[in-house]
Amino acid sequence: MLDRFSKLIVNGEAEAKEWQSVRQTKNYQGNFGVTDVNSADMRCFQMKPGSGYATVSAGEELGFVAMSAVTHFGPVQFYMARVPDSADINTWEPAGNVWFKAGAIDAVPSANGGALTSGEATWPAYSKISLFFVIFASARPG
Repeated sequence: MLDRFSKLIVNGEAEAKEWQSVRQTKNYQGNFGVTDVNSADMRCFQMKPGSGYATVSAGEELGFVAMSAVTHFGPVQFYMARVPDSADINTWEPAGNVWFKAGAIDAVPSANGGALTSGEATWPAYSKISLFFVIFASARPG
């Protein structure tokens, strides 16, 4: 995805400033993305450590605000990693097998069972500025 998501939406409220609870990414001045799937940038694409955090509980909705509308047809996937109790949330390096899929905005098949298309009806994230998912109820704190 070539979009950047610089603000969280918690309890229906978007953060006032960019990069409050989201680590600033290397594409903070534009919309370029990671092109090497073997790069460590696939994790956070971070330019610098975080400076804060947001509190969201299992079962609650979490959203992200994009710099501009999503301009590609395809799924949007949300991954999270649990920060160890002894780690600083803003400097912890989430390397290795620590990631889990927390949510997705997938294709919606057409009503008549036809093929998927390149259109907003099939790909609901297309042209959206804000994207949301619900953190699954069994997610552990952290």
